[in-house]
Amino acid sequence: MRRAAVLGVLTMGLSACTAEVPTEGLPQGLTVLEAEVGTLSLAYRAADVVIYMQARRGHETPEPYRLAEDMPDFEVDTMFTDEAGHVFYTRRGGDGWVEPSWNQRLDPQNESLPNVDDNAVLYRLAGEAAAVMQQEIERQVGRELAGQLGPELDALLEFASHAPQLYADELQVLNERRANDGRPTLQTPEVLTTGDVAYGTPGACGSCGGTDYEAGYRYLRLGTAGLWYSGNLGEHSATTVYRWSNNAWLRVHDNTNHGSAGSTMSQKCTQDYRDNPTVSGGWYLSQLHLGYCSGEYKWDSDGGSGGHNCHDDSRIQMNNEWYGNSVGLYGTRVRWCDGGDRDHDISVNVLFVELDQNGSPNCDGSANRGYYTPL
Repeated sequence: MRRAAVLGVLTMGLSACTAEVPTEGLPQGLTVLEAEVGTLSLAYRAADVVIYMQARRGHETPEPYRLAEDMPDFEVDTMFTDEAGHVFYTRRGGDGWVEPSWNQRLDPQNESLPNVDDNAVLYRLAGEAAAVMQQEIERQVGRELAGQLGPELDALLEFASHAPQLYADELQVLNERRANDGRPTLQTPEVLTTGDVAYGTPGACGSCGGTDYEAGYRYLRLGTAGLWYSGNLGEHSATTVYRWSNNAWLRVHDNTNHGSAGSTMSQKCTQDYRDNPTVSGGWYLSQLHLGYCSGEYKWDSDGGSGGHNCHDDSRIQMNNEWYGNSVGLYGTRVRWCDGGDRDHDISVNVLFVELDQNGSPNCDGSANRGYYTPL
């Protein structure tokens, strides 16, 4: 009965940012809420603040990634939320969510945002959860099942293990931008590293205010990594979007584009940290469905039904971050995701058989290697 009650708390907590959810049913520390091959749901409680962590396994990654030791074998989605359902980190493993209902679950995020202290403690708790995650999962579900949950656990740890440092790093980047604009900088919230975590009613999103459509800061980071099987002639690319709203750290979204997540790879370039335009540009959780090709994965971006590779996905994501949904749905999918042998494809040259460009995209508005697409 207690397990059912805890799962009920999880369902309520992920439904909307304004729901009041009691924490009495959860013990301090990490609790495994659901564990089976392909699905892992956890809660972590410190004092009166709770975060929820979910991972859902999708398809196997394409063979070039499975052959690489530093790339994942499965496309895994993850979502980190606070007690009231506010999302502060998402990761998408492939073309669309493993559970399509995640799109609907993200819609309420456009209606309520946290304050800076409210949000900072969530990243701290994610780091605390990472320190005990593997040990507690083994203790609560047994070593055999824990071993079968490796892809889900790895995906959760990739974010959680560096969440506090990520918050601190992004605050520094934001302050550099604010200083250049002549605006006052923000202090690192004490709750990111120490101090009382029992605040807010109910919990971490108790003083939410504003909307996701308000002007704020955000930027896109393009991460790349070489693929050893091609002698590093080929690269993998994926993007990460970082979003602030006024003085509040809001969220991170990682794309993996069938391989490693953008934030886990070396930075190639960024699209400028800038104010969210109020009309055409911008990035919102409700627009994530625009950020990928809808077709088969093809390493050379040619053939198949809508054949595309990771770079096609990256360019769509850069296009949508820069322009919003103004051309993303129609223009970029026609140009980059049609499976044709195009001069602007970015793929591997193997013994000079594939004559398209190699490497990875650029963070610029060029039509050949960047994110611009003529309609």
